[in-house]
Amino acid sequence: MNTATTAIGQFPAHMDAAETRICNLLITVILEAGYAIRVRCGEEGDVFVEATTDRAAIQKETAATGATYYDVMSYNAHPGKMVRVGTIWLVHGNGCDLISDTSWPENAPENEAIIEAVCKPAQQLANTF
Repeated sequence: MNTATTAIGQFPAHMDAAETRICNLLITVILEAGYAIRVRCGEEGDVFVEATTDRAAIQKETAATGATYYDVMSYNAHPGKMVRVGTIWLVHGNGCDLISDTSWPENAPENEAIIEAVCKPAQQLANTF
């Protein structure tokens, strides 16, 4: 499959087609499951976008650096307070090998299943390239 640079949504133009398709599907699954995404980037994990369901804002800051962290956020656990369900670490520049690692709070081991479920479609797509 051709992974040449292709503009999709608001993703940065330097992302290749495989990365944009995988990220776009990942965002879709997370948002459709009722979660928000906080975008952090760089080695220090600086927050680039606070928890949001605004796809364009998420896409725009994805790949601002070589690593992006999608913190999957929810109001469901504690109404009125946004909490982190888990984190998906994306390493850019590897094409379809984008999802590098995942994590969830130690005090919420049940969140592992949530993070695995939202990653699964994107991982299956990545395996098609």
